[in-house]
Amino acid sequence: MTLNTLIGAKIRSARQNMSLTQKQLGEKLGKSGAAIAYLEQGKRRISPDVLAQVAGITGKPMSFFYEEKENTEDQLEGQLQNLNDQMKSIKELLDRARDEKQKVQESLEDRENRYKLLLDNAPVGIVTCDLEGNILDANKKLLEIVGSPSEDETKKINLFTYPALVEAGVSEIIHRSIRENAIVTGEVPYVSRWGKTIYMSLKVVPFSNSIGNIIGVQAIVEDVSHEKESAIILAQSEQKFRSLFEGAHMQMIVLDMEGKVLDVNVRYQELFGWSKEEMVGKNFWEFSFFHSHEMGDILHLFQKVVTEGQPIHYMKMDMLNRDGKSIPVDISTRFLEDNGKPWALFSIISPQEVRFSTLRDFL
Repeated sequence: MTLNTLIGAKIRSARQNMSLTQKQLGEKLGKSGAAIAYLEQGKRRISPDVLAQVAGITGKPMSFFYEEKENTEDQLEGQLQNLNDQMKSIKELLDRARDEKQKVQESLEDRENRYKLLLDNAPVGIVTCDLEGNILDANKKLLEIVGSPSEDETKKINLFTYPALVEAGVSEIIHRSIRENAIVTGEVPYVSRWGKTIYMSLKVVPFSNSIGNIIGVQAIVEDVSHEKESAIILAQSEQKFRSLFEGAHMQMIVLDMEGKVLDVNVRYQELFGWSKEEMVGKNFWEFSFFHSHEMGDILHLFQKVVTEGQPIHYMKMDMLNRDGKSIPVDISTRFLEDNGKPWALFSIISPQEVRFSTLRDFL
């Protein structure tokens, strides 16, 4: 609202209170009724002298015509104060938000430092990459496993495109983890960029952002070369033992320390008539290998051998086959040990004519 409009409205209010028409007020002021109408509409500026005449005619003080202006200024001042208060509140909110952001940033930095500490001191190799195969992190143990001089040098390798990794199958293991959004494991032989030959065990785990989208994977890497070599040597030894065991011309049987049958060779099955499938897992004493009147002495002998740890070098006795036929045999036993502790009794039983010693000689 302009000042002319404000004063015009006040003139109209004062005139109406005096029950004067615009024409009557105009006659008193020496103006036309149309001129008064223009003044009341605020379309013309009114001089202080004319306003003083209007005040005299209507009996209103001069302040009457300016009251709304003062009120308006008060309102503006109040609005400005409210605006200042709002700006102050906004500033406080911004300061609080800035403080919270700072705390979050410090918390993230603290977590990052702790993660880095755990990463660097982990007993296994750990490498993290994005969806393009770019290495993001590689800990000290990983560098040691592959023979890398530094993390920066390691990051020059792309896990999806480096030929040796592709050929070894490492790249496909990582791709599969991403495709299936699942943990994928594998063991592969690998020759690193720095010439280190290893047998690598991998456990690849995908990780996601806050809205659940996969953004990369983390791989746990271990050098299992020694274990793999030991397993190969053990498998070769077992194969050799199995070849000797099955190809021997003597009858062989292996019992645990309770008398349960662990293994028998072909010649033993042929001599006594029971198959390996029938015997393995059952107790040796369930089968009728001995005359009933000798069972007590034979059980006592077995317990003595197991308890005292003294194997039978040679002993002559009679055993029975599945059909009940008596077969004179020589028996020789040895303990099988694991870290110096006996876990099984290996027995060689073969038909022979020469008698060394009898069952009674050992009791």
